[in-house]
Amino acid sequence: MSENVIPVPAEVPESAEQPAAQDMTPARKKRQAKSVVSHRRSTSKKKTGSAPVLGVHVTPQAVHAVLMRSTATGFEPVRQFSRQRSLGEDPMGDFTPAGMEMATPDAVPAADDGVTIQFGDGNASGGIDDLFLESEFAGFGLDDGTLDVAGPMARKAGSPIVFELKDILEECRAAGFERPGLAFAIGTPDVDYVEITVPAEGDKKKADAKKADAKKGKKKTAAKADPKATNAPVRRERLLSLLPKSDVVYDKERIAFIPMTPREHLRRYMAVLPRPEEPVVDSLQLLREQQGMRRIAFRGISAEVPVLIGMARMAFQTDPHENTAIVRVGNEDTLVILLQGEQLHHCDHMRSVTTFDGPDTICSRVLLQQDVQGVGTVHNVIVLSEEREDELVQGFAAFYPEARVETLRSGIAKAGVAGPYGPLPTASMEAAGIALKTLIRKDSPFEDVNLLPKQLRKRGKAVDLSFSWHTLVVTVLLFMTVLFFMGLYLKQQGDIAEAEQRLAEYPPQAMMSGTELQYRIDSLRLAQQRIMTSLSVLDSLLIGTDRWSQTLARANTAAAGVGGAWVESWEPDGNDLVVTGFATARDHIVQLGTRLNASIEEITFQEIREYPVYSYRLRLALPSDLPATVRYLREQAGEALPEPPVEPEPLAGTVALDEAEPAVAQ
Repeated sequence: MSENVIPVPAEVPESAEQPAAQDMTPARKKRQAKSVVSHRRSTSKKKTGSAPVLGVHVTPQAVHAVLMRSTATGFEPVRQFSRQRSLGEDPMGDFTPAGMEMATPDAVPAADDGVTIQFGDGNASGGIDDLFLESEFAGFGLDDGTLDVAGPMARKAGSPIVFELKDILEECRAAGFERPGLAFAIGTPDVDYVEITVPAEGDKKKADAKKADAKKGKKKTAAKADPKATNAPVRRERLLSLLPKSDVVYDKERIAFIPMTPREHLRRYMAVLPRPEEPVVDSLQLLREQQGMRRIAFRGISAEVPVLIGMARMAFQTDPHENTAIVRVGNEDTLVILLQGEQLHHCDHMRSVTTFDGPDTICSRVLLQQDVQGVGTVHNVIVLSEEREDELVQGFAAFYPEARVETLRSGIAKAGVAGPYGPLPTASMEAAGIALKTLIRKDSPFEDVNLLPKQLRKRGKAVDLSFSWHTLVVTVLLFMTVLFFMGLYLKQQGDIAEAEQRLAEYPPQAMMSGTELQYRIDSLRLAQQRIMTSLSVLDSLLIGTDRWSQTLARANTAAAGVGGAWVESWEPDGNDLVVTGFATARDHIVQLGTRLNASIEEITFQEIREYPVYSYRLRLALPSDLPATVRYLREQAGEALPEPPVEPEPLAGTVALDEAEPAVAQ
């Protein structure tokens, strides 16, 4: 399984997709101009969702995914993924037609000397049976106007894609997108297409006459539809009853119908039949059982044909009278879709044409389909190919010189859906298409086709509430536990009530008298007075006990704040403190005195090694307060702070210090 993100290719040059301006006819130039205008308006008229969507295209060999989100200007493909499917057998080995046998030595015919090629039976009248490509017309239903489909052979179920989806979702989660919505697109061989013609009610004779004319070989021409007969809706039950019988049992709830253009005044629908062995539904059921995947929303499953039709409508605006051919060429088959206006006219799945064929071969087969289906002039050709896409564009431009020939990748890029380096790769186009179908909620160009079963459209519950035997056991144990604790609680309440009853039965004489209570109150008050007296004495002793620590902290803070002064010594002088030190400037001494709220008594200047140094002497008062902890406790208790005692008068006979003479540096 590949674990690399698909690299986004460079933008396809315009010269390879469209002929030069001087080689374009006036009709082609007009359609080209109309396409440019429609591309500018295509994204401004649609109401889109905001949550990102992971579009997944499931093929027999790989799983391609595009994480898409809507923006203000259009749509942004955030990430692209590609994972190879783990197949234990040839995915197409059991889908071999009934008349085809494997090439074995016994089945190989003997060699012949000559080669004989015969076209038809030799007459010139012509007919479908005379064409050399008879196998291509076996399912056209040209006899009665319906698609004659033989019962498809049952095949083994494809391998689940649970591991691929889980790996992609984990990578989205690592990129910041926790649970994007999932939308899927499937194609052949996981889905079958059957064309249904609704017969006219009460007009059997006319229908029989048309069948007789068709058997006689009369040439059929495209008749204009009667609006009264072709615009009336058809009930789903009637469409289901018109499905041809088949050996494969389809789920009727998942079958979708796409309206087609009428033919010979009869309404036509294309039935989209998901096969029972398709891997998406089983994979989604397994994915929802994985841990962390239960809440992921599954938005829907669509088929390849309606997705390509919706992308063509979104990328290229056409007139009702114009015919459009959508050609998707792959490594194993080719899908041709013919549109009249924006409505489906015919769809053909050609397994014999692949990318290994030349562009001329592919173009000629598409031209042959156009002639057989009676489609007039083709005005638009939309090409989507896994390889040699530029050569196909040039080949169709040569076969249809009057038509507008472009790739679906360039049209979607012009509509506002492109990677950071240009149009999306071919492998990611259908994944991007199903993501766009999910994001566009109003005025959507996509057909309303959802093949997802109803039970998977709802989000899974976060908790599984399924009832089983172990659930019953846990419920019984929980009930017994609750019953036990309820009994314990009631027993304790009974014991408490019994104790209260015994206390209530005590005689009144056992209670204390009023005199005894008064004695007890008086003793408590006396103890409180003693405690308060002791606290007052303790407070008087604590006053001024932290004056030195407070003064030291204040002096250090002031010196650090000034920066150019330091303290050399200090000594007490009564209730004052004399601080001496040095400073590098007179302003520093003044700032220090201001911060300490001190008076400057002396400043001496001297030069030390040719640098000016000032010595100073400051005098500041020592605080005489209670410690901060004691004040905080008293404030919290709501008690008044004791006033500090009065400082004693200084002793008589003290003499002030003589002023020192300025020292001269040696």
